[in-house]
Amino acid sequence: MSNQIRINYEAVYSKTAELCRQLESEVREMEAGYRQTSLPLHGMNSRTNMVFMEAMEENQVLLDDN
Repeated sequence: MSNQIRINYEAVYSKTAELCRQLESEVREMEAGYRQTSLPLHGMNSRTNMVFMEAMEENQVLLDDN
C-alpha cells in the first residue's frame, strides 16, 4: 500500500473549466433577469419603486464584487 496521493491534473483542469463556464452562464442569466426586472421600474415615480431599485442596485454591486 502506497502513501501517495495521485492527482489527475488534466481531469481537475477540465472540471474546473466546466464549472467556470457554468458559473459565467448563471451570472449572465442573473444579470439578464435583473435588467428585465428593473427596466419597467425606471419609469415609475413611487417611493416604493425607488427604494426597490436602490436595493436591486446594491445587490448588483455585491454581485459585481464577487
